[in-house]
Amino acid sequence: MDESGNLVRKYGLFTAIAMVVGCVIGSGIFFRTGRVLKETGGNVGLGVLAWIIGGGLMIVCISAFSLLSKRYEKVNGIVDYSETLVSKKYGYFFGWFMATIYGPATVAYLSWSAADYTRVLFNLEINSSFVFALTAFYLIMIFGINALSPKIAGKFQVSTTAVKLVPLFLMGIVGIIVGIARGADISQTSSMFAQDTVAKVSVYGAIFTTAFAYSGWESVSCINSEVKNSKRNVPIALIAGGILIIVIYVLYFLGVSTSGNNDMLIEDSTLGTQSAITSIFGSVASTILLVFIVISCLGGTNGFMMATNKHLYSLSIRGVGPKPELFGQLDKHTNAPINSSIFAIIIAFGWLFVHMMSENGWFGDMYFDIGDVETFGFFIFCIPLFFMFSKKEKNLFWLKRFVLPVCAIGACTFIAVALIIADYKLAIVYAVTIVVVGAIGALFLIKKTPRGSQNAPVDN
Repeated sequence: MDESGNLVRKYGLFTAIAMVVGCVIGSGIFFRTGRVLKETGGNVGLGVLAWIIGGGLMIVCISAFSLLSKRYEKVNGIVDYSETLVSKKYGYFFGWFMATIYGPATVAYLSWSAADYTRVLFNLEINSSFVFALTAFYLIMIFGINALSPKIAGKFQVSTTAVKLVPLFLMGIVGIIVGIARGADISQTSSMFAQDTVAKVSVYGAIFTTAFAYSGWESVSCINSEVKNSKRNVPIALIAGGILIIVIYVLYFLGVSTSGNNDMLIEDSTLGTQSAITSIFGSVASTILLVFIVISCLGGTNGFMMATNKHLYSLSIRGVGPKPELFGQLDKHTNAPINSSIFAIIIAFGWLFVHMMSENGWFGDMYFDIGDVETFGFFIFCIPLFFMFSKKEKNLFWLKRFVLPVCAIGACTFIAVALIIADYKLAIVYAVTIVVVGAIGALFLIKKTPRGSQNAPVDN
């Protein structure tokens, strides 16, 4: 913490890259592989295409975000960009969305993923009570690491990023080799869909599915005020991390889908992943790799928690949101926004409960995916942001002012429309959820003046 009580620049370039890769590569690639296969009717070739298109859309958005990170910086990249380019109210609502839906829902989903793979690791039968109890434990554990020592959280992010690459590269490279040796064909169709493949194929649904697996890269912008030489390092971290992720995802998807049991992957991604790993490496090695996958999910949770803890804080120091004098405080020992972190973990538990209801079929035929609702909302919120950047930044070269923002608008629109085409009813439900949560946030929009310094550190 500096003398004025502001956030200190404590993260270097490698931590920023690790955060991009670590936040994106969490559980999405493991859990969404089966769903991508399902959406493409078991066609591996179409699945690869969906991952490449999804990755391309991510790179477009990353490139546009890298421009924003070079020009605007205060505390939280998302809010900084939004209030500068669009309006302070828009920045507030985007920040409120990040604080109440995007960050907490993702943290809850990733923690649940780690718990579910832990269940498979110990060969336990499907037991929702156990999985959700373990999820709660993981949530509290990661919250504790971030609240008590942000520096340790940063080091944990770097180390878990390195660990999580092991099963992805091994499964990708070795899986492809084994698949070729077994005579696999990437145009093969799972037997489950042999009779009606065409009717069940939804490439748009597959692309939207990859969007969640690719989400998380924007989280590094939420700690831009804590990254050393951020105007140089944040853009490098975004681009380098994004390219690396696409390569890893395509390799892994090919390795798993050409060497494993695709029917099982489609029915249960967790068990399907275990089956594919066991068929290639044997039971002992598969156990070790499953441990790595659990660590991968926890690393993703940690990365999102690092960013999510700052969301409400970034609104509070602007004098808006619920109790800004409370949630705008920093702990003098850890330089962490403890109260904002507590808010985030409480909301995460709320989303965990929603996920539990979906898993247990409480919504009937509709599956409310907490990972999809935050993805859908985020890309919709980004559209006005890129539009206003193109409109206001008149001194930029035409490529940066028009081409990149327009492409980013197209990418965001495509992802949102992909869900609407795949399941318009679910898209409506997600949109209503986002509006309702936004309406709750509007109740706290009246600006207030925090007591004393807005970000004065206190003893918590």
